[in-house]
Amino acid sequence: MKKIFFFLFFAALFPSLLRGYDDQFRQLVQKAVAQTQRYWQGDYFGEKPFAANATVYDGRNVHDFTMIYWSLLNAKLNNDSAARERALKHYQYTAKHFWDTEKKRFRTGYDFLSNTSISLAILLSLRDARELIPPETAADMREKVRSIAAYLPTYTTALTNNNDLRANNQDSFAAFALALASEELQDAKIRQAALEKFRAILAVTQQSFWMEGGVDCGYQSVGEAAFANAADLLWEDLSVAERGKVASLALNAPTANGFGIENARSTSWIARSPARAVAPGLLGRVPNPFLAHDAEMLFQEMVRTGFPSKWWLHDPASLSFFSGFYRHRAAIKAIGKRSERFASGSLACQIMERDEQRGYHSGMEKTYLTGTGGTTAIFGDYRRLHMDQQFKKFGAKTPPLTQNPGGLRYLAKDFQLYVAPEDTLGAPRIFSRDLRMAPQMYQRGCRPGAGVSEYFLTQVMPGLNEREPRMIHQSFAVVGDVLLALFYTPEATLADFSYQVPVPMARLTNRGTVSTVEQKPLTGNRNAFLDIHAFGTASAMPGRELWKPYFKNPLKVDGKDRKIPDLRLLSFAFDPKMASAALLFSPERNAKAVRFARTDTALEVRFTEGERQYLAVAALKPIAQLDLESIHVKNPEVGFWQVAAFERKEVILFAFRGTQAQLADVPLFRAEKPETFSGVRMKDGAWLATSSGTAWWSDFPGTAGRCLIEGKALRFPAVLSGANRVLIERGK
Repeated sequence: MKKIFFFLFFAALFPSLLRGYDDQFRQLVQKAVAQTQRYWQGDYFGEKPFAANATVYDGRNVHDFTMIYWSLLNAKLNNDSAARERALKHYQYTAKHFWDTEKKRFRTGYDFLSNTSISLAILLSLRDARELIPPETAADMREKVRSIAAYLPTYTTALTNNNDLRANNQDSFAAFALALASEELQDAKIRQAALEKFRAILAVTQQSFWMEGGVDCGYQSVGEAAFANAADLLWEDLSVAERGKVASLALNAPTANGFGIENARSTSWIARSPARAVAPGLLGRVPNPFLAHDAEMLFQEMVRTGFPSKWWLHDPASLSFFSGFYRHRAAIKAIGKRSERFASGSLACQIMERDEQRGYHSGMEKTYLTGTGGTTAIFGDYRRLHMDQQFKKFGAKTPPLTQNPGGLRYLAKDFQLYVAPEDTLGAPRIFSRDLRMAPQMYQRGCRPGAGVSEYFLTQVMPGLNEREPRMIHQSFAVVGDVLLALFYTPEATLADFSYQVPVPMARLTNRGTVSTVEQKPLTGNRNAFLDIHAFGTASAMPGRELWKPYFKNPLKVDGKDRKIPDLRLLSFAFDPKMASAALLFSPERNAKAVRFARTDTALEVRFTEGERQYLAVAALKPIAQLDLESIHVKNPEVGFWQVAAFERKEVILFAFRGTQAQLADVPLFRAEKPETFSGVRMKDGAWLATSSGTAWWSDFPGTAGRCLIEGKALRFPAVLSGANRVLIERGK
């Protein structure tokens, strides 16, 4: 009975839900079609007329066929008969001149991606504007996409030959095209091919990255809309674990691509805020308010401005985004939107047998941490990057003498790079007075959370002859808007070691334990400031030499090309009497009242940002319980920053790792082995919380919630299982 009432309610609501988006789609497709007319050649869309022996690829860009979708949708929504005629003419011309009757696919010069793109345009046109396509044309379209669907599974990509960074986004388009074809043709064999292609991508995901995403998050953004659309169509065939993995990938998108620094391709970019979600196709399955907000923002921005370039008109990424939004517009309209930021983090490593230049055994590793305030820290290990990649991707004239294996590389917020690596010494990194001791990787990992994400790194400083090696542990956390860095060693002290950080610097001021770096902005007129608070180190000592940045190619900053300025190396020498030290990096000097303290078992830091008070404590050796004022964590992991933030004495953010946490006398969670728990409270009292595995959750944030991985309602207290479970909690 409840289901019947819900259906009747939603059916009554449906017209009003759609009205706003339908009006906006009418505006969007009208603007799109006005832009397509710039490329109309009389019988087809293209940059210029075709030569007699042309392929589809010649005379135009490869994806222009997708303009038929915009034309047919405009004909449907705005009664534009001329747009309909152009779409049908384009199809007929392309089918007549470029269909290869022997290979049974379009003769394009780049068959896999081009035929995938053409299939998407045809199938989406059939799905969303079938009534405007003559039956004989629709039959011909169906025959051709059936033939293309037989070809797409046979193409060998990086998923099998491991030699093309772009292949996963191309495979995501192919999985979407095959899934659409299986729906259109009701063909189980094609559906199985779509599943195999989709699962091949899913199998190589690492945390919130696709395999290629560890190197180039830009291409993951390109393919993610199609990936989500394929998941939507294949949902019933996916296991619970697979659905969870897909939803987890989509949830991290708003922060995972916040900074495109050092994309594998030649263009990189910096954005003021995290990239908007590009996976609206999943919102019909999992009603995620963060993704819904970001997808709506991007959609409505294009409605207001029109498409900023031809790529937005014809690229399969754009087509996938807007067709996914159109399909699920009622569901997206019904989802309550949330604009709040949350923390995120991820680590991925890609090693290719061959790179795009056919150089052997190339690859790199990347980790990002993004805080609730927008600050992003990027870590990386590029020792296995082929020389050709150094030259092409980063503009290097000569390769660096050393690399920092897994250490901090960038610290960024809004349009500013506060820390950037230099091109010779591999800094920022730990240095030894004995120059023969350069750090080597021992262990690293990322523990993402909704309130705080953390990265841990252990490096070995190798000995020589009878001299013993030294091991140094490092823990990094983006807490609010600051980056906390902890250094500790099981040896007696950190004597003879220092941490050196390259920064763009116009001026340096040292006041006690605080170093203030003034920097020229990458955009705008106002200089930027970075405070570095040190504990257990000497004051910052600037080197005289200017260093070139590692990344020499221009960055795309606020839509314009910018060069990273030359860098100065700041050296923080560790206290020779102590075995632990810490640095707090505060972009725009937002951290106030910073205070450090240390005991035999833990290191503590307190600071404020606006009205929020932060407390972070890291155990330096195994202990039974760690106390953060009213919060108590049992069996805390050594080196993990246990964090709590307060406003008006109420907890509004936390990050814990242990077997149990308690707020005053109220239990928060219990687990059989140490797990990571993190949460951040929203403006209206709701909570976004994450955990790394199976545990008992209390009703501290509230008694009801919803899983953003599975989409189901939850009641608390409860035992929840599964990694990276993401929840919305309503306050009591």
